[in-house]
Amino acid sequence: MRRFVSSVQEVAPRATGSPVIIVAAGLPLSLQVNRLYTLEFFNAASRALAPAGIVAVKVETQGAYMGPEFTKLVTSLLNALRRVFTHVEFLPGETIHIVASDSPLAERRSRLVETLLMRAVPTAYLNEHVLRERLAPLRTAQLDSLLALHDDGAVNSDTRPVTFSHALSIWAKHFRTGKAVDWAVARLDLGVSVLLLSGVALVVVAAYTRGSRLGIGAAAPFACLYAMGFTTMFSQVLLMLCFQVSRGYVYSRLAVIIAAFMVGLGITATLGAGRLSRAREYRGLILLQAAMICLPVLVIAAFGWAEGAGAGLPGTAVDALYALLAFAGGSLGAAVFTVASAALMRRRAAPVEAGSLSYSIDLVGASLAGFTTGFLTIPALGIVNAALAIALVNFVVLGVLQFASRRSPGPRPR
Repeated sequence: MRRFVSSVQEVAPRATGSPVIIVAAGLPLSLQVNRLYTLEFFNAASRALAPAGIVAVKVETQGAYMGPEFTKLVTSLLNALRRVFTHVEFLPGETIHIVASDSPLAERRSRLVETLLMRAVPTAYLNEHVLRERLAPLRTAQLDSLLALHDDGAVNSDTRPVTFSHALSIWAKHFRTGKAVDWAVARLDLGVSVLLLSGVALVVVAAYTRGSRLGIGAAAPFACLYAMGFTTMFSQVLLMLCFQVSRGYVYSRLAVIIAAFMVGLGITATLGAGRLSRAREYRGLILLQAAMICLPVLVIAAFGWAEGAGAGLPGTAVDALYALLAFAGGSLGAAVFTVASAALMRRRAAPVEAGSLSYSIDLVGASLAGFTTGFLTIPALGIVNAALAIALVNFVVLGVLQFASRRSPGPRPR
């Protein structure tokens, strides 16, 4: 957030403050653009404003009809602005203009037509009659009641980018999926997320166990491999989002984060392959599964440190911390892949078969995490609860491994 604070303050000197800050970035169809509509950004804008200054946000409507996805997007912005500013007003129309300030706005709103005529501002599309229509009390009351009907209390923030999810829902309506995304975001909570994600994990593991010729004993390595793919992908997305919040940008560091993950993957697979492949099957899988419970929690802990105690440190220290976490995620993924593949080979799977099965179920887990994390799980739960949900899903998988270690037969003789 520090980078955004400085960029806002560059618009106007600290001594005087800016009389107005206009946000006109279009629908937040990316997490980067969404940061211009968050609670944190509005707090930074408030500090850069003059005492009677205003923040203006415009949102393009999608025609005469405003569905629940759009109205929820607008209410999430209004809720964020109302957390920061004392007075928030909006003007209905083809473009909804939202204006916020710490000074009263009602009088300014009532004098808009008079001000336009008095100053004789040359305008191409706005005139006295259009402005009077947009200021009509009935039209404002209609929009206000519509927004109140769909207000779920969500506040758009860096740690819960719900406006981004609603913007994607609007875009996805062109492909008949927008309502499903909006429905899921509105109804997902921590308990439901854990149940759904755990259920999907168990179904995938059961399908692989039934489809392979390795027997029920392969369920444990399959479960660990699926959890590894899902958790490492989720943690990388979470890591990038937390880095963006801490540093104000992410694109110039994507290569560093991804490279750190791949280096950890390569070093562990190369140097630890021999020892890891000889590890005791269930003990090794259980220890690695316990580490996967900790991985998303560590990312959140690092984010909290970067925003708190680490806020005064050089940016390179924060960069190094996130790169180290990416390295740890890659190392953990390589360790799980090696131990689980060796466990499959002990059950008479050929090396090519063990490798292909391991890669396949790892890819299924990673794909599901990549599909759901950025626009569904994190916007619905926030980054802290989303990380907790993934940790709890891994805890469920750990329980499955503990059960399998007691019930499954030993490796088949070659």
